[in-house]
Amino acid sequence: MFETLLRREAANAGGAVVLINPYRARLSQACVCGAMVKKPLRQRVHTCVCGVAEQRDVWSAFLARHSSGQAPDLVAASQELRRRHDVGGAPGSGGRNLRVPAARRLVPAAAGRAGGAV
Repeated sequence: MFETLLRREAANAGGAVVLINPYRARLSQACVCGAMVKKPLRQRVHTCVCGVAEQRDVWSAFLARHSSGQAPDLVAASQELRRRHDVGGAPGSGGRNLRVPAARRLVPAAAGRAGGAV
């Protein structure tokens, strides 16, 4: 039912819904340079030797924009990354995600645990 509603809303807005297989796409492990690095779930930041550093969920969503349901199109993602300055530490951004306020960037994992001391 949710998928039907989502498809209807996307069609009304002139868009489309693309279902992504999370096991094949491995968005949280991929980088635009082609590197695939498996990370433990507790590692909340995607950092790559090519210089990309971004919150893991934000990075996965960015790569999902360039996915056709399978693996992401890394060439298209790389081209968009060069044009943007708010994702992944693109040139000119100072290595920061400008859409996420500084207070919410890179929050330590211990802060989110129930009863955990900060």
